Amino acid sequence: MVTKTDDAVEVVRRALRRSSAEDRTSVMEEIVGQLIDHGDWGSICWWHGELEHALMQYFQMLGRTRRAVCQHCYRNLGPGLQERLKGQIEIAHAMR
Repeated sequence: MVTKTDDAVEVVRRALRRSSAEDRTSVMEEIVGQLIDHGDWGSICWWHGELEHALMQYFQMLGRTRRAVCQHCYRNLGPGLQERLKGQIEIAHAMR
């Protein structure tokens, strides 16, 4: 339930708590689209750094559990992040 004192961030936070991955992705696409539409490049650059840091932690955790990263996920990473992850993670090879 939304009250008059709730701000947008709190409403989104509560809505995302039990949402699906698809819903969270849709929200991120909307937010990034709005940042671009309003020329908020500082926020976009800040989020880029935060997401890259989160991905590094995630992939390092996968490496500690000896789980391989899907090839298509690895290929979607930027070259800089791929380089930083070399030797730290295992990449699953597609079987045909």
